Amino acid sequence: MLPFAQEKRRKINLGGATSVSSQTDILHGAKARRSAREEIRRRHESALCIQSRWRSSQQSRVVKRILSELFKEDVLGLNGMRALVLIGNNDELLAQWSEGVVRAGDGEPSTSVSIRDPCVPHCLRSTEAQSSSCHFLLSSRLRPTTSI
Repeated sequence: MLPFAQEKRRKINLGGATSVSSQTDILHGAKARRSAREEIRRRHESALCIQSRWRSSQQSRVVKRILSELFKEDVLGLNGMRALVLIGNNDELLAQWSEGVVRAGDGEPSTSVSIRDPCVPHCLRSTEAQSSSCHFLLSSRLRPTTSI
């Protein structure tokens, strides 16, 4: 070998840190990671709940708007009454209905009402959820009744 190439080389450890963790450090680290995963899962479930309620309230507003338009088309008729019942607590629409009844004044219904109405859905005759009756009414667009 050449005399100028005989330099002393430094020894470098490329294996990484050699710190030794104790058992308590390992347990605390695992507990911290577990808590972080639990927090992430809880936040995700909370976000899903909030999104679900938001979508539900938005859909409810849309259905109520459609039902109020259907009510305004037939205030004193049976279809208007169905829409008013499904809308629920709305003082403005109830006032429109009561003014219409007072104006009619003769005690006779303004439209023919059939007791055996074929388009009354099962969900209006039972105590099922309001959303299923709204879906029926929206799909059938409140067909006019015929007297028997």
